[in-house]
Amino acid sequence: MKEEVLFEEFQRLNRLMRRRLKHKTKKEEFSFGQNRLLRILARHEGHSQKELAEMMHIRPASLSELLKKLSQKGYLIKKQNEADRRITNYFLTAEGKSYISSIQDEQKHLGQDLFATLSSVEKEQLHHILNKLTTRLEAE
Repeated sequence: MKEEVLFEEFQRLNRLMRRRLKHKTKKEEFSFGQNRLLRILARHEGHSQKELAEMMHIRPASLSELLKKLSQKGYLIKKQNEADRRITNYFLTAEGKSYISSIQDEQKHLGQDLFATLSSVEKEQLHHILNKLTTRLEAE
């Protein structure tokens, strides 16, 4: 099978999963970057803008706009760092945590539904293949 076909099939699956998650959550519209930042903050609360930019592999200036919009929508708050007053740390609000929780619940249900079509062996093979592809891209 040609790599182009595999790539297109992979992209199609990714689009369908995103569309289904977006349809199910029906919450406020967020950009890909905003959603990604919320997910990162859910795992790494209290980090500075510089640290978050490094985690997202984007410039701090680009992150600044995402932080501003999510703050205006009430999904995150910023607090001055106690140890170094020059640094601002970012945290999810209750509304931000609720949104992430709803997304995680929907991802869990989608994963259960989607992967129920695979056998245990196929799931292990898929896991191995995806890790191998991820490792390859991260190495570049």
